[in-house]
Order: sequence, then structure tokens, then C-alpha cells
Amino acid sequence: MIQRTSLFVFLALLSLLAAFGCKRDKCKKVDCGAGSCVEGNCVCPTGYEGAGCATLIAEKFVGTFDNVEACRAGSDAYTVRILLGASTDGLKLIGLWESSDTLEAALVPEGDQFTIPRQAMGNHDIEGSGHLDEVSGDILIDYSVYSQGSAFAFDWCDAVLSQQ
Repeated sequence: MIQRTSLFVFLALLSLLAAFGCKRDKCKKVDCGAGSCVEGNCVCPTGYEGAGCATLIAEKFVGTFDNVEACRAGSDAYTVRILLGASTDGLKLIGLWESSDTLEAALVPEGDQFTIPRQAMGNHDIEGSGHLDEVSGDILIDYSVYSQGSAFAFDWCDAVLSQQ
């Protein structure tokens, strides 16, 4: 009887150990680079995405583009360049509204969109937003132009940037 009880206790302990004692570390074989692993999935730091958090999101926007835009004041076509900004979620736009000034833009958390906060550009202010069209690969930007200090835009534009 004692042997049966001991065998039963041993089997019960063995079952509990098998059920609860061998918890797997889901992150053991996951490399998240600069990110962190949670339950086997990478959580990437701001500005990064993809397997192992190795892709800088801003790089999707970098390049030299043919810009065709329609503005309230008329339509035009010219070249715009987009460079990486100082931070991992920053961009620099050069040539928008046919200006040689550099505008700062910031990616929004979704990663395929950016904002251009209101900022000086020559004698004017400009603000807007843009996003990457995943189908065409074009960058679409809507922006407004103001006289400095004015609350009312005197021009607004829809720009379509196509990679050269």
C-alpha cells in the first residue's frame, strides 16, 4: 500500500512538473536587434520595423523624385529630394513649392505617413502631411503655404512624388 501511494505521489509530482515546470522561453531564439522581445514577437523602437527591427522606416521615403503638383495658384512639375533626418523618425524635404529650403518632417507611428509641422520657408510658412502609396510607390503630399504669421493659407497643394 505504501508503494502504491508513493508511486501515485511520484506520478502526480511528475505530471505537475511536466505541465508547469517546463515553461518555454519564446524569446530565446528571437533576435530583435535594438528592439525587445515579448512573447516571441519583436517590439521595435521608434523608427524601426521588420524582422529583427532592422529596417529604418524613414528609408522608404529617401530619394530624388519627380513632383507633379496641383496648387490653388496653378500646376507645376519639378524635382524634390527627401533625405534622412537627424532622428530615426525624421525626414528632410528639399525643393517643395520649388524652394531650395530644407523642411523638417516627422514620421507618425503608423510608419507610412509623415507630418510637416508648420515652419518657415523663405518668406513664408508651410505645413502639411504625406504618405507612401504602397501600390504605386508614390509619395503623396498635401500642404498649405502661409504668409509668415498669418493664420490663413494663401496656397494649398496636392503633390505626387514619383521616384526618378
